[in-house]
Amino acid sequence: MGYPTPQNASRVTKIEYSPKAIPENYGYWAPDLEILKNQILGGDSESFRLAFRLLRTSDGGLLEDLTAILSHTIRPRPELFLREVLELGGGFGRAGRHSHDARTRVCRPSERRIGVKRELGSGLAGLLPK
Repeated sequence: MGYPTPQNASRVTKIEYSPKAIPENYGYWAPDLEILKNQILGGDSESFRLAFRLLRTSDGGLLEDLTAILSHTIRPRPELFLREVLELGGGFGRAGRHSHDARTRVCRPSERRIGVKRELGSGLAGLLPK
């Protein structure tokens, strides 16, 4: 987060700080997420992917903050949002991504998720540049 560039965003896998860079017992510094949010709203795909990577391994407040940042791109940048979410495997968080059938002990994508992905995929043809 110290040098917010698309090249640096592509290399980040988790939020880490130097000792004493943020208050003790803080996992992250919320103002740093504002920088990330501004980059995403500016159309930076690498920053969107960074937030998505961080989201998948986060919980608590960070999960909430990252979900809000990513979902706030839907209205101002729908093409960026749809393109990146589909490319990155779709779905926020962990809930609802798969269904589990206790009788057969098989875990598979839910029918709802498959239908949404199919609809988004066909709808993107007219939205995204070729």
